[in-house]
Amino acid sequence: MMGLSSSYNYLLMRLISLFAMFFGAYYTIQGELTYGDFVAFILFANILVRLNLPKIL
Repeated sequence: MMGLSSSYNYLLMRLISLFAMFFGAYYTIQGELTYGDFVAFILFANILVRLNLPKIL
């Protein structure tokens, strides 16, 4: 059971990173987001997922 939870945790973290990169790249290309904001958002999203996701699952 713990292995399954760990797999879901990893998959969800990767999906969130993928969406953050996709939409962040789109808004960066459009000029609505700076490169620094883009990197900071990805790092912040990963920190939030790692802190809160184990509590949810």
